[in-house]
Order: sequence, then structure tokens, then C-alpha cells
Amino acid sequence: MRRRAPASSLALLVACALVPAACDGTGDAHDDAPVLELGSDAEREAAEALRLAERLVAARADTEAAAQLRIALEKDPRNLHARLLLARVLVSARKDEEAVTELRAYLERRPRDEEAWSLLGTTLHVLGRLDEAEQAFRKLVELAGRDADAWYGLGRVLYAKADYDGAVQAFSRAERWRASRADIRSELGLALLAQGHPEQSEAKQRDVLERDPNYVIAHVRLGDAILAQSDARADEAVAAFTAAVDLAPRDAVAALQLYRGLRIAAAHGNETAAGESDRRFRRVLELHEHVQMPPGTGAPHRAPRDVDAAERTLREALAAAPDDLALRRRLAELLHAAGHADEAVAEYEAVLAGGVRDTALLAAAGAAHLASGRLERAVELLGEAVQFPDVTPLARRLHAWALLRADRRDEAQAACERLLAADPSDRLVHAIHGLALVRADRLDEGLTEIAAAGWLR
Repeated sequence: MRRRAPASSLALLVACALVPAACDGTGDAHDDAPVLELGSDAEREAAEALRLAERLVAARADTEAAAQLRIALEKDPRNLHARLLLARVLVSARKDEEAVTELRAYLERRPRDEEAWSLLGTTLHVLGRLDEAEQAFRKLVELAGRDADAWYGLGRVLYAKADYDGAVQAFSRAERWRASRADIRSELGLALLAQGHPEQSEAKQRDVLERDPNYVIAHVRLGDAILAQSDARADEAVAAFTAAVDLAPRDAVAALQLYRGLRIAAAHGNETAAGESDRRFRRVLELHEHVQMPPGTGAPHRAPRDVDAAERTLREALAAAPDDLALRRRLAELLHAAGHADEAVAEYEAVLAGGVRDTALLAAAGAAHLASGRLERAVELLGEAVQFPDVTPLARRLHAWALLRADRRDEAQAACERLLAADPSDRLVHAIHGLALVRADRLDEGLTEIAAAGWLR
């Protein structure tokens, strides 16, 4: 999980940009940059852009702040403080590739800046450029060997690279310098589990939870460590997963792991777990749908800026021409795009009843039914849509998802396998397929596929 700088940190960097000698320690903000003539237009324009950027950062207007910082750098290209601030703003705006470019330019002139190396390593990790991220963090630990964050960042990258021995060593060094940090100790426990030491992993997670009983991910990792030792301890694992779900009811990872624990407990004779697992799986799907398929998914068009005004116009037109199916369809699409699934369903059904039946309408109506929880009708409409050769890939994905939501897991699995034969790189379909496998009690296989698709964060 990426760590963003608070607005106060960005404001401090702006202050440094405006008064560089106070923050640099050298009294030289520009190295060998050309000296701007005191009171020159370029100097005034750069200073004004920086002051405006400060206000925009405080207002969390990242895009606008970045634009002002670029103006400042255009006027004063060697102001390294402004460049570092721009990198931070770009990270905050999730423009990570651009941030990397700015950080590398900054580090060419300030190669011993620990903060910049840390930000570069973290950003490269987010981008999945793990070899480069490792290089950045190794440079950081070279500069700051006793900094727990440096070792922690290196450990996370090494874990992502499946270098579990290296990750354990890095997290252990981080723990040496900051033993009180729950995240460090829990990550060390995670790496120990991957290394093949579930007993030590369990001990680490229990130690974390003694210090901080509300640390959600430690409850999840504790359950994992318990199950890694013995399925016969599934009831203990379920208790750990339940604690995580109670603390974070919208955490999709915790919900999925609880379902897994319940299925294993059911296989060992826990009848209560068997009944509870069905309810929990429905919750898993609801949580994943909320993240991956927000309201409006499958609508043919985006909602306009003023939805209310557009809706009034269409309803007034329909009042004058109630049999105009084209107008009614436009109203359905508007309501769908705005996330008003129940209202959209009624309008789509009226259009369908009027005899209109093309691929786009069937797919959109099916998506709206899916969003409103009318699962069998969604399966019916999307199933009809995917028979057409011009159906969109999204409609095919929604059909597979509707099958899974309707608990027709074998059909969902088959639909996903057809889609993956055509496009093996489709991560959303891999995730749906993985969930279908989990529902079929192929737990480890399904969880592995879901994790590879990026749904287990």
C-alpha cells in the first residue's frame, strides 16, 4: 500500500522552495544555475507560481499545483526544491511515471537526499518496477543504515520479488531500529510464513496484536499462519479472520479469507461454518463488485455533468411522446450511467417490451439488472447479448460475473475460460475465474489466481 505525504509535508516543501537556504543546509538552492537578476520578471513569476502552488497543495488540488510548479521550473529550472515538491505532488495525483522522471532529475543533482531515494523506491514499487525499486532502497540503506523505513521499504520490495530470505533479513533490520512498529513486525511475520516458518509467523502476529488489537491485517495474517500449520485448527483461524472482518467490514481481503476459513472448518465437521460460508461468499462478491464494478458500469455513455437537468429534459420530452422508444432508451442509459439502477431497469424493460433487441441494449439492460441485484434476469439478458458477434468484452465479463453472482459457478468458470482463451492477460476475468474456483472449494488454486490478478492487496 503506497504511503502518501500529508498536506503539511507538501506545504513544508513549498516553504523550502520559497526560502531554499533555510531548508537546504547549504544556502544554495540552484547549485550552478544562472543567477536571476534581483527583481527580474522571471524571478517574480517563479515566486508567484510557487506561492500559488502552496495554496493549491493546501487545497489538495494536485493537478493545478503541478501546473504551477511546472511554470516555476520553466522560469527557474534549477530550483531543486520546487522539483522535489513537484515529484511529491505527482505521486499524490497518482502520476507515478512522471514523478519518477522528476525524482531522477532531482537525484542527479542531490544524490544523497534520503527522502528522495525513499520516494523513488516507493513509487517504483507501486509501478511494479521491482529491480529499480530495489536499487533505490539499497542506495537508501547505504545512506541511512539505521533508518527503519529504509530497511522496511527494501523488505517489501524483496518480498514482492519472492526473495523471502532477503525480505526476512531486511525486515529484521527494520525491527532492530523500530521494534515498536506494528507494520514492520507484521510484515516480518508474513515473510517468515513465506519462508516456511509458520510457527514463528504466528508468534509475530500474536505479538503485534498484543500491542495493537485493532491492527486488521495482523488478524488476517494470524489466520493464515494458523492454517499453514494445520487445517484442524480452522476454528482458530476463523476466529482470527472474523476479528478482522468485525474491525473492517468492507475489507474484501478479510472477507475472502474468512470464507476460506469457514470452508476448511466445514470440511472438518463444523456444520455451523458450512451454513455461514454461503452468506459470507455473497458478501465477498458484494465487496469486490463495489470496487471493481461501481454503479454505472456497463452503461453505454457517461453521465453528463448536470444529470438532473438532462433527466428533466428527457422526461418532459417523453411526457409529450410516451411511445418514443428512442427517447426512453436515452433516459434508461442516463439513469444507468448516473448509478440509478432500479429506475434504469424499469426504462430498459419498457424499451425491450417495445420490440427493440440489439446487442448494446441487451448488454446495458443486463448490466443494470446486475447492479440492482436482479441476478437471474441479468444472466438472461447478458447471456442473450453474448450470442451476438459484436458484443463488447465488458459485456462478456459482466455475463461471467452475473453467473457467479447467481451462484452458477460452473457456468461462470466455463465462461471465464472461454474469455481467457481469447485474452489470457485479462486480469478482471482471472479474478472472476479465481472466485469461481474458490466457490468450488478449490481454495488455494482460486486464491492464487485472485492474488495474481491484483485483487488481494
